[in-house]
Amino acid sequence: MRVYLESLGCRLNAAEIEQLARQFAGAGHEVVENPAHADVIALNACAVTAQAVRKSRHRVRALHRDSPGAAIAVLGCWATSDAERIARIERLRSLDLRNCGRLASGDLARLAAMARLAELKLGGPVIDDGVLVALAGLPRLESLAIEEAEVTSACLDRLAEVEGVPARLRSLALARCFDVTDETLQAIGKFPNLETLATNNILLSGAFLEALSESDGNVPPLKTLVLANGFLADETVAHLPRLFPGLVRLDLRGNLGITDKSLEVFKQLPDLKQLQLEGTAVGRERTCRVRSQAGA
Repeated sequence: MRVYLESLGCRLNAAEIEQLARQFAGAGHEVVENPAHADVIALNACAVTAQAVRKSRHRVRALHRDSPGAAIAVLGCWATSDAERIARIERLRSLDLRNCGRLASGDLARLAAMARLAELKLGGPVIDDGVLVALAGLPRLESLAIEEAEVTSACLDRLAEVEGVPARLRSLALARCFDVTDETLQAIGKFPNLETLATNNILLSGAFLEALSESDGNVPPLKTLVLANGFLADETVAHLPRLFPGLVRLDLRGNLGITDKSLEVFKQLPDLKQLQLEGTAVGRERTCRVRSQAGA
């Protein structure tokens, strides 16, 4: 996929776009310099001043006009301050509001007009189970990312009760939501078409993997699984081949309980192309043995 990234406003917006460029490149996508060559356009817009709002508005119009084949994603707080106007952008498919410190419940109510959204990223204490359920009801929403929100351990069970959501949801990401637990993630079996599950800095031991393995319930056909910076160990990782044999990408960074013992488990995932183990204990035992031998 070819991605064009652009930032308006302050240095923070520019830094966020630079980070996003690294993430896209790391995932194998091509970051292009000309929006006319892009499949997806992401604009990190600004709403600090009236002039910034006008500039953001004009730039979206220009991108919409000059890049007719691209889907457009609008990032930043302008998306809520001018939501009704943005909702009329025909090719708007993605909205990222995770870094909007001023986000309030009134802003979220405006998102209901954005019926074309396929991807929504939200964050902050104003996001609770009720807000999550309401926004998940957007008729085309397939991808949902939540960070630092006040959602409860029952949030996925509540999502699964919303008509159309279980069959429609393809991607779910949760980061730094401290009431989310292993028990919460046992509910992923209620989303039969889920292909991506990503967690970061969630208090997980991996017990949900064991529970899914022992249950007779459905398991989604995950292709990407990210369980970063948790408390997983070799014993829980051992369930992955049985649960998700079609995994293509696996990210277990920051789980110190994962050691060289799990290497044989990863070999049982025939489609696995990307494996990230930074910050685990994989390789440490061998390193320690080499150092011990050298010291002797």
